[in-house]
Amino acid sequence: MHGGGLYFQLGSGGYVSHCLLTENSSNAGGAIHLGTHPGVEIINSTITSNFADDRGGGVFTASFSYPILKNCIIYGNGASDSPNMYSAGDDSFRISYSDIERGWFGEENIDADPLFSDPQNNDYSLSWMNYPAEDSTKSPCIDAGDPESPIDPDNTTADMGCYYFHQISSPILEISDDTLDFGEVFVGDTSALLLILYNSGEVDVVIDSIVSTDPASFFSDWENLDSLILPRDSLCIYVFFAPEENSGYQEFLQIFSNSEPLNILLTGEGVVESYSDNYFQTCPSEFLFNRPFPNPFNSAIVISFALPASGALELKLFDINGRKISTLLEGNYSAGFYEVNFDASGLSAGIYFIRITWSGNSLTHKIVLLK
Repeated sequence: MHGGGLYFQLGSGGYVSHCLLTENSSNAGGAIHLGTHPGVEIINSTITSNFADDRGGGVFTASFSYPILKNCIIYGNGASDSPNMYSAGDDSFRISYSDIERGWFGEENIDADPLFSDPQNNDYSLSWMNYPAEDSTKSPCIDAGDPESPIDPDNTTADMGCYYFHQISSPILEISDDTLDFGEVFVGDTSALLLILYNSGEVDVVIDSIVSTDPASFFSDWENLDSLILPRDSLCIYVFFAPEENSGYQEFLQIFSNSEPLNILLTGEGVVESYSDNYFQTCPSEFLFNRPFPNPFNSAIVISFALPASGALELKLFDINGRKISTLLEGNYSAGFYEVNFDASGLSAGIYFIRITWSGNSLTHKIVLLK
């Protein structure tokens, strides 16, 4: 008996595509026997673990059969003679871009272990243990087919064999800094640093959560509405430090997404501000601009300052880009202590700056509006 799996006679013709031929046996051509002039084309097929008593454990061809084999794997077959391929004439095969055990002439053919996933349990799919790392765990048959062949369903170059390895691009989230050091910040005040999240992969990054290990002292302005980062796009967030006591701080900001988890080291030191005795005198002896309180705030904030002499004064509010939002005070003011209650309910959440200018001197405080 010839051709334990497939047998083609004179002029029978045939087209075999994405076929697995395994555990077949015969006298000649354990998997496939091709007679003279059959006109057969075999594409992206895997021929393995077949046996022939005589010759061609995988494929046997008679003289002048001229089969076309492309993107195939013929590996791990057995026979008394020529365990994988036997041809009655060197011109009988036209083989290209195929993995042939013991080798075969033809364009871009290879002789390498195809690294089947689990052949002992009849799983002849291609494996890549450390995907997407380009290392020795990648089957040599992946992306090794004819580049002119139709691409695989994952939009990559055709693989060899009947099963392609599905390459799914992994989301890759990168960050602008792996450490944010806020330095010294007054207890009761808040400092902010910019952190940029960048999607350097080819698929969407979806952020699940951004939390710190001490949410009372370190927090961000990230919201669920900002959970999607498209490929080659970025997201800017602000991370805040609001120390509650006079001590050093070291925590982590944790970012969880469909990419690898990220941990950003957060450091800072809370310090207690010492007020000048001049502030409590009946008439201040120096120009003072106290930290607005509370800060951060969610609607109203108290702004206080002291003028040692009469002069022209401006109190203005700017956004984080330096654009003026409003003028809170403007005119000539006498020496003394002043307090302004500012209602920010009409503004969007974010970082703002309050700048006071008196007699050519300017001082600025940063405030954080939360909603």
